[in-house]
Amino acid sequence: MKNSDSAEVSPYPEGKALPIAVTGSERDDRRALLGRALLAVGASRLLAACGGGASASVASAASPPAPPPAPPIILPDWVPAAGELTVMTRANGRLANSFVSQCAPYYAPFFFAKIVNDYSCSFLNPYFGANGAIFFFGGGHAATNDNSVCALILGQQRCEFRRMIDPSPIFGRSSDEATRMANSRTSAGSFIDPVYAEYKVDGQPAAPHSYSSGDFLGPSEGGAAQGSFLRVLNTAVGVIGVAGAEAAHQVDFADQVGPYRWRRVTDNVGLHSGPGSNPAKLAPANWTAWVASQDRVYTDSRAGGSGRPPTWFDRGTLRWVTGTGALRLNDAEQGAVSGAMFHVPERELLIFCDCKAGRLRIQTLDTSQAQPSWQAGVVLSQPVLLQPEFGSACWCSHNGRILVGELFADDASIAEIQIPARLTDPWAVARAPFGNGQRIRWATNASYKKWSYNPRIRAVVYMPSADPGGLADEVFVYRPRGT
Repeated sequence: MKNSDSAEVSPYPEGKALPIAVTGSERDDRRALLGRALLAVGASRLLAACGGGASASVASAASPPAPPPAPPIILPDWVPAAGELTVMTRANGRLANSFVSQCAPYYAPFFFAKIVNDYSCSFLNPYFGANGAIFFFGGGHAATNDNSVCALILGQQRCEFRRMIDPSPIFGRSSDEATRMANSRTSAGSFIDPVYAEYKVDGQPAAPHSYSSGDFLGPSEGGAAQGSFLRVLNTAVGVIGVAGAEAAHQVDFADQVGPYRWRRVTDNVGLHSGPGSNPAKLAPANWTAWVASQDRVYTDSRAGGSGRPPTWFDRGTLRWVTGTGALRLNDAEQGAVSGAMFHVPERELLIFCDCKAGRLRIQTLDTSQAQPSWQAGVVLSQPVLLQPEFGSACWCSHNGRILVGELFADDASIAEIQIPARLTDPWAVARAPFGNGQRIRWATNASYKKWSYNPRIRAVVYMPSADPGGLADEVFVYRPRGT
């Protein structure tokens, strides 16, 4: 329809209602009136949306103030600068006491140190206290019957060893030398339940070669307020004792005081437990990795042939499961105890690192799959040469790198490895030297989970061994680059 100052002619066909013809001046008046009405309606709706009754300056009101900046991260005094390494000792005041000072009076301190030293591990609990804690549980075959649980409590100025669970009184609690030696070193076969690998005297899990078997669950993952220590394998238990069992035990740290005690998670056991089973399939060595998104603890073992299928403990069904996916290559020749297994939640990847022909080899498993397969063929941008009994590898969530220690003939650096967007692309490797003159002492056998990154303090707290004499404990602290 064409507009003009003259009367408008309707285009509607004959027989339909026609609009009223108006003059140009009347049209202008009506447009003005309509504009004012629409403006009023729009303004009222705007005011209603803003809470009504606001002043006419709503559109020009000042923006709310920006939130205050996050407070700076206050790290413990003993954590070095990024890329640096330091050591805590009793002599420099960073260790309040020695590891063997926590030996129960009815066990022998010399053998108590084997909880750390003999194919055994320490386990990071990042949920305990303000800075986390490092837990120790081990010993076992040819080492000690001492099943104490100890921890290094990470304080702000210094750190303190503390016995968290007393050992089983196999031959009583007397502090005389005969009782201490009997508890520590008597052949354990007759006083261990072979189904659950527990001491018969009190039902607590027997002292194992803990290797890399044990995981901490946080409060949001079904764990206690200060973390829960879950172990679903207990192998090479007791001095010259039985091999072990696929049995699940857990200790809950509801507070920082205690007392604490292990509990059996389920009466179910795996295929490699009890009479008629093949417990040798579990040893040596063992690895576990907790994957919260699947509610699974993945398990692995060096023994059992050249291939290992994906296996896990399902916390929902309380059963040990053997998956249907592709096997992991299990033919590393550099010692039966070498290797490291850990989860990278940001990529939904389980990583297994071992030493093949003297070089680092990486295999992956996709934990977003219900029935995942192991994948080999990771290509590194350059070779990483390793010590024969390698076991130091972990994920650093803050710089997005895999941290690999125990490099061959190198105590002054580690390797950093970046996971590419496409796993088939080369994984970039970089040497990360410590500060000038800084050196680390690696464990004489595989380190296992002793090498773990603590996001609370942005550092790895690494204790390679315990001094049986109680004078020369060393705890190394490494803060990765980019943290």
